[in-house]
Amino acid sequence: MARVIDPALLGIPEDAIPAAVTESQPLAGDFVFLYSSQSDQRSFEYPLGDTGIWHGEFTLRLSQVLRDAPEASWAQVLAATREAMAQGPARQMPEGEGPLLEAQVFGQGTGAARWPVSGGVVEAGLLDGLGVGAEVALYADAAGGEALSVHRLRDVTAREATLEGKVPPDVTYWAELVSAAPPEPLVLAAPVRADEGDGNDYAPWLAALPAAGAGADLVPILTEGTVALAGADGVLDPAGPGSSPRIALLEGETPAEAVERVLDQAAHGLRLRETLAGATGRNLTGKTPVSMTVERRAATDGCGKVTEATSYDPAEGVQPCDQLWLTLTNTGGKAQDVSVLYFAADFEVTPIWPAQNLANRLAPGESARVGLQIEPGQVAGLEEIWVLAVPVDPDAPRVDLTRLATVETARGATDPMTSWLDARLADPDEERTRDFSLKPAPLTMIRQIVRLKPGSV
Repeated sequence: MARVIDPALLGIPEDAIPAAVTESQPLAGDFVFLYSSQSDQRSFEYPLGDTGIWHGEFTLRLSQVLRDAPEASWAQVLAATREAMAQGPARQMPEGEGPLLEAQVFGQGTGAARWPVSGGVVEAGLLDGLGVGAEVALYADAAGGEALSVHRLRDVTAREATLEGKVPPDVTYWAELVSAAPPEPLVLAAPVRADEGDGNDYAPWLAALPAAGAGADLVPILTEGTVALAGADGVLDPAGPGSSPRIALLEGETPAEAVERVLDQAAHGLRLRETLAGATGRNLTGKTPVSMTVERRAATDGCGKVTEATSYDPAEGVQPCDQLWLTLTNTGGKAQDVSVLYFAADFEVTPIWPAQNLANRLAPGESARVGLQIEPGQVAGLEEIWVLAVPVDPDAPRVDLTRLATVETARGATDPMTSWLDARLADPDEERTRDFSLKPAPLTMIRQIVRLKPGSV
């Protein structure tokens, strides 16, 4: 039986229309919200035996998990509750959001995410930050307990990963990430010296750079006493002085450590951009399920004051402390989980939205307002905003791709994201006409170029 609340009891008139999109700030503080189902689903209750008592399925399973797993985090409790719920002909997918989602329900500390494992397959994958070569520990319960064994992952797809080694097929375990796979290394060209007579000693940098290889991703250029990383074309500072990122030493860091840190970040950022850019499929309509408009608010007094919003012109560019506001609207007929990332000129990928584990699902016709500020101290260059939309799978939790911004949780030795997307886009059972698919793409990506101009702020 579906649980129903009459809209009249909530004071909602029959002719109500959605409120206008505003720039209100998200909720602040420490909280967790738990929902018994998605906004487009119903929540169900069932009879308890022959008692004549009916009980909400979500509340019943939630209370049982809280009783049996006192050391669990809210995220672990939610996962275990979802797994324990009876799923009839009409699906019911619980959800949770909030900055305390990873915190323990009782006591202090945090709990790492755990995913159900059945028949040697983990019910999580690329979209959960897992990758080929990562290692997970298996536990008997959703929280607490001792690790039973450790396994490497192979055949990672969007929402599943296969364990290496034997696992009893008739037992349900829980997997927790132990270590991520190393990133696929970048290939560098032979270093080039920009000015032979600048008087700088580049011996430490030359010793720190890896050996050159064919098919280079980047060209290291020795200039101004450090190393600049130019694109494969070898052009130094194509967008103005300093626009090619430099390898700068952090306090107490050696050139070798600096090179390793920057190249690790560059490998992650460039590989992620390449994979996402090639991930979107094309359909016969040519329309994307999510539209975006961008407004700019120029800084007038440091990072304290900005002008009124105007339509953003990419050709004009932005300066440090300017604000960009995105209005994202689901123009399709299916709910979308939307994430926003920022790709900087130094290859760093920054998560923008959603923040603090908040919900990011847009129903058809729904809009969200996302703001970001250009940080002071950045050099001139071309940067990008990535808007990523994944069509909602009613049998899976919501997808938050901001986790891919972090190198440690998005590494994949054989690029599992590409493998998954290639498989989805090359489905032999899918009807195709000249590379156009009749099915929706597994991922929609909107790229907005940000031309960062040098500023005095």
